[in-house]
Amino acid sequence: MGNDKRWVQSAMARDGTCPVPFNFAFSPPARAAVEKHYGGSPVEEVLRFPIRMAGPKSIKPLYADPSEFGPTVTDEFGVLWTTNDIDRGSPIGPCLAEPDLSGYTFPDPLACYRFEDLADWCDENGDHYTVLWVGDLWERATFMRGMEGLLRDVTLSRGFVEALLRGIADYMLATMQVPFEKFDFDAIAVSDDYGAQQSLLISPGDWRSLVKPLLAEIYSAARANGRAVFHHTCGNVYEVI
Repeated sequence: MGNDKRWVQSAMARDGTCPVPFNFAFSPPARAAVEKHYGGSPVEEVLRFPIRMAGPKSIKPLYADPSEFGPTVTDEFGVLWTTNDIDRGSPIGPCLAEPDLSGYTFPDPLACYRFEDLADWCDENGDHYTVLWVGDLWERATFMRGMEGLLRDVTLSRGFVEALLRGIADYMLATMQVPFEKFDFDAIAVSDDYGAQQSLLISPGDWRSLVKPLLAEIYSAARANGRAVFHHTCGNVYEVI
């Protein structure tokens, strides 16, 4: 086992004998500036990140370059995004105009393009602590329905919200099975924003009834397959910690 793996596992076990392990995520301009400063070497190597992160591909990458994709791009869920040179863009075209899934088909979570290069990446980073991002749940629903629409639906069309989140969770669970079966890595990561500056976007009760049970399924699937779980969320979420 590599030293990086032991380092991260010791920190997660809270043994108190090592510094906090780290990873930095850079936007493309920031990455270019840092790598130029260090003579062109990959930032992960020159700064010796113990934690390395990757994930399945999307037809709309996190940072979609407008010179390649144009001013907008549509992801596999049917959501229209802006593109720009400095950040991930914004979801400007929800794919669900109404709280209705009857005419909607979720994308194929097992599409081959999603897992291209992941086996090689896992092999190349095997001495480090490797984490694969497997998707987003509530956040994905806000992209698909629009934030305002989804917040209304929580009160006015709750059955639709439950069905939408169930479909997204099933997509994530299916996504995870391929890496579990084929790749050697240490943990999954979920990216799901629940908070605004001062509070949750929905009530703690709504979060616990709509989101938490599905997260429990995703976490449990990872642990049943011997992987740890990382979770990212923005905002003030103290009410549900």
